[in-house]
Amino acid sequence: MTVDCVNRLGLTRRKCLVEVIGLSQQPVTTVKGQTNFTFFPVQADAPEFKVINVIVLPRIMSTMPNRVLPAEVRDRYRHLVFADPKFDQPAPIDMLIGEDLYPSVIQSRADVIHTEGLPSAMNTQLGWVIIGALQDNTHTPLTSLSISTTPPIEELMQPFWTVEEPTESTMPTTQDKQCEDWFVKTMKPDAAGRFYVGLPFRTIVCSPNTVDIGSQDDGSVNLGSSRTSALNRLYNLERR
Repeated sequence: MTVDCVNRLGLTRRKCLVEVIGLSQQPVTTVKGQTNFTFFPVQADAPEFKVINVIVLPRIMSTMPNRVLPAEVRDRYRHLVFADPKFDQPAPIDMLIGEDLYPSVIQSRADVIHTEGLPSAMNTQLGWVIIGALQDNTHTPLTSLSISTTPPIEELMQPFWTVEEPTESTMPTTQDKQCEDWFVKTMKPDAAGRFYVGLPFRTIVCSPNTVDIGSQDDGSVNLGSSRTSALNRLYNLERR
């Protein structure tokens, strides 16, 4: 029995040291005591059932039924006197009948009415009760959710950048190697901790594949000295 039911009926609780084990061998650690009471059908004053040492718990289970039963269940069994007149409405469970009391509540030759697609009705000492499964023919509405992903703008523009950019050469050219050698040869640190490197000057004219820095290959043309000619042109400009 639940604590709420004990309080509504004004029953007296007393302490008890009893171990209650539930499903999967899970212990119930919130026992709120024991009580005694007598109950009888709603529609009559007999028979009476006296029970003692009833365990009091905060809660037995969730509401039953878990939702309102269809109207056809009540219509099918409308000629019966129910133990619970509001059997088709969700409500909390106040008491759980144990195996010691169950044979007294169930009649020796209980009448059972079966209906295809609906729960069955069984007659007990408390009145008719509804038991069994309910075939649910209702269709639960489906909820769909569409999800779309938008790639970053960088990924969308990447193909255009790839087309416009020239192909990078994986093999170093002769000029690249010569520039690296020149950098290693002339790079020096100064007193301030900075680094400086000499500028490579071309002293010869040749084809692009045979240009050397500071050297002359066969078939190349020496540029010669143009300093004197450049100074004369500078002086002429200054005299104007």
